[in-house]
This record gives sequence, structure tokens and C-alpha cells, in this order.
Amino acid sequence: MPAVGLFIVGCIFSYNYVIPYILDFLYRYGESAGLVTFLNVMDFVSFVLQFLLAFGLSFQLPLVMYAVTGAGIVESDFWRKNIRYAIVIIVIFGAAVTPDGSGVTMWFVAGPMIGLYLAGMVILEHKKTKNERLNAKSP
Repeated sequence: MPAVGLFIVGCIFSYNYVIPYILDFLYRYGESAGLVTFLNVMDFVSFVLQFLLAFGLSFQLPLVMYAVTGAGIVESDFWRKNIRYAIVIIVIFGAAVTPDGSGVTMWFVAGPMIGLYLAGMVILEHKKTKNERLNAKSP
């Protein structure tokens, strides 16, 4: 259920905030460059679906972090130690999954993913501290 919920939240975020802003930005950029902006229905639907899929998948990051840590592959402090590398990888991912190739849309993907990474990191560290306290109290 958390995977479906995160996917839906990512799609809703993209549909309500990102796609309207990006379309407005691209139309204004095209007008300022003297280009005639024309999207047929299939291009528009493909554009929107790519954004929905990209955001739905990118919002799975905390769940992936939780699963990897829960499986014992990495410790919870791994995420804090490697945050610099994670940000670089997230920005590259943002550039790869955005269909239009502009830097603005890349940051619309990377920004929320960095926030989700930080939230996942805090949740995992909180879980570790809670487990340590419970283990210290048990006889």
C-alpha cells in the first residue's frame, strides 16, 4: 500500500503543480524565441504521461531506502554519510527522466526527490534510535 500511495502522491504533485508550470514555461519560452508552439493531442498525452510516470517512480525513493535498510544491505547511517553522492545521482536521474530536456524540469524532479531522500533518511535514523532504546531497556 505505501508504494501505491507514494506513486499516487507523485502523480498528483506532478499533475497539479509541475505540468501546468512546465507547459506555461515552455509556451512562454517558445513565444520569446519567436517559435510557433504546437502540440498535437498524442504529443501532449505522451508528454503528460511521461511526467506522471517519472514523478510516480521518483516518489518511491523513501520506500526503496526503507527496504534496503530493512533487508540489512546498508545501515541507516549510510544514507547520511553518502548524501553528496545521492544528490548528484538524483540530479542525473532528474535529467534522464524528464522528456523535454530543459534544466527547469530536471529540478522539478530532483527537488522533491532530494526532499524525499532527506525525509527517508530522518525516518530511518529515528527508527534506529527507537530500536536502540528498546534494546537497551530489555533485560
